[in-house]
Amino acid sequence: MLCRLVASVGVASVRPRPLPLAVRSISGEPSWEHVDPAQRSGQGRQPVAKRTLFGAMGRNDAVTAKRALASVDLKSLSVVEHSKLIKLFAHANDLRSMEELYEAMPEPDIVVFASVIKANLRHGQLHRAADLLERMMACGIQPDNSRLAAGILQHLSYQPDLDGQDRVLALVPSLVHSSDLPRFNDEMRFMEGFEAKERYLSLMRRVGLRPSIVACNIMIDAAAKKVDLPRAGRYFAQIKDLGLEPDTRSYTSLIEALGRAGKYNGCFETAKTMRANGVPLSEVTYVQLMLVAGMDSRLELVQALLRECLEKFPTPSPRVYLQAMIGFVKCRDIHAARDCLVDMRRRGIELEVAHAHELAKAVFHYTSSGRRAAEALLKLLTEAKGAGRQQLNDEERIMLRQLLGERVEGVAKEAVTAEGEASRTRARTSRQETATARSEDVIKGTE
Repeated sequence: MLCRLVASVGVASVRPRPLPLAVRSISGEPSWEHVDPAQRSGQGRQPVAKRTLFGAMGRNDAVTAKRALASVDLKSLSVVEHSKLIKLFAHANDLRSMEELYEAMPEPDIVVFASVIKANLRHGQLHRAADLLERMMACGIQPDNSRLAAGILQHLSYQPDLDGQDRVLALVPSLVHSSDLPRFNDEMRFMEGFEAKERYLSLMRRVGLRPSIVACNIMIDAAAKKVDLPRAGRYFAQIKDLGLEPDTRSYTSLIEALGRAGKYNGCFETAKTMRANGVPLSEVTYVQLMLVAGMDSRLELVQALLRECLEKFPTPSPRVYLQAMIGFVKCRDIHAARDCLVDMRRRGIELEVAHAHELAKAVFHYTSSGRRAAEALLKLLTEAKGAGRQQLNDEERIMLRQLLGERVEGVAKEAVTAEGEASRTRARTSRQETATARSEDVIKGTE
């Protein structure tokens, strides 16, 4: 009957709506047929504000969630929903809303405490963070790992000399598990800034954690990146002070620090010490040594290091071959670089495009003749793309034009633009032939 009524008023079609709450009959009374029983009794319905709140939580939209929260009874929220909202406002740096939710929560769990404590630490509220730590301990909540303690030390490392730091540090040892020392090392590894890492290591000592060789290696590597050879040497010596022996990572980071500081002979002496002490050389160690040998223009040493690395690692990473080829180029031996590229392909190892760019820059920078540099640059890059990918893409053409424009004018640019110019010539010829054919057709039709 409803379909006949719709057709009588001239409506062509009606789009069906899934699961209507109530379908009204022609008399106007609601008909609850085909409706879920829970919906008929009123159960299962959620207020609009609560639905909006849950949608905002799913989208991590703190602004909409705060607006919707004003119309929601906090007592109706579960512990999990409370925790999610507190984490949402903590990440959005809305301390006021976060604190209101925290105070309204009858029994906060470890997730809530961790979120509120870290948010206060981020904003420099160290005394408030200490109060929360004391309340958490008073409630008998003890973390099952040192994740919270590692996060607290990380925040304190970025904000030194703040009022209340000693009070927070006095509470951290009760949260530390000695078995979770790798977690502290991971936190320090991903921190930004050498000074922040140094403060983190100092704070680890203050809470009773003895630095491991991993922590010292992280500091040596950070000092090498900063080209701070004295500090790198100091942390290397600290490994022996702790009663430990330097490992491959320790020596490799020290070689990098020496190479960046221009102490090439020191790099090779460190490698001799590694062999004398029975410490194995890794692929990264060989890469660093070939880098230094190339900078020092020692062609025979680059070749010897490459042979030794290939004997030890039959299927090395592309980075080993890349550094060897760059070393050959720096020694002005393009033929050795080409032979290295052929051997790499013979072993089934393909050079990535990013590595090809790096190699191309080295070829251009260290080759004296402009024309020869441009030709070698193009050839090596196209060969590195692989047999099935000989064409250069637009990004690589732009890169090559920029490189050639820095050093070579005129003739060298023709090596880059030759392919594009030939393509444009072919297109012009094709258009001219098409236009001629059309003109002939027009003339024949007129005749």
